[in-house]
Amino acid sequence: MSAVFFLPLLLSTAAIALVWKALLDPSFGIPSQVSEWFALSHSNVLGDSTLALYAIVLILLWQFLPFHMLLYQAAARQVPRSLHEAAELDGASGLQRFLHITVPQLRHTIIASSVLMLVGSMTYFETVLLLTGGGRATPPASCHCTCTTRGSSPSRWATPAPSRCCWWSWEPDCPWRWYG
Repeated sequence: MSAVFFLPLLLSTAAIALVWKALLDPSFGIPSQVSEWFALSHSNVLGDSTLALYAIVLILLWQFLPFHMLLYQAAARQVPRSLHEAAELDGASGLQRFLHITVPQLRHTIIASSVLMLVGSMTYFETVLLLTGGGRATPPASCHCTCTTRGSSPSRWATPAPSRCCWWSWEPDCPWRWYG
């Protein structure tokens, strides 16, 4: 059963993005069918900046969440049953056992999973680019899409590559600014 959960991670990111783009197509995809059933007027999920961001998040969750579930499942199996039995004898509730025994035992897995998610979040360039085009007209662009589309324009070819990618957050219309 674990192999079925792991399957989305084994597939090519580009293939996943293209399949989801076809599934979310406003003409013949799932949103158009749902909007016909419920008489809704909006079916262009990837064309709307707010809905596109949610769609991208859901697609990436579908692709990478099973891997992290397997990590936590394997780590939870390593928690000694005797600790839970002793806490149960002491009168600890299920929530107390989870918070004071299971979570501390999973701390290394939580840290590893968080680092993997953080590093992985910097590699979603092709998913965003294939789903939305990743350009200026589509606000759910990732940092990499912003750097690539703005840094590779002919008017900026003379700009050194590091400055194109390091100074992206200072551009006034950049959707990913880190300052207020």
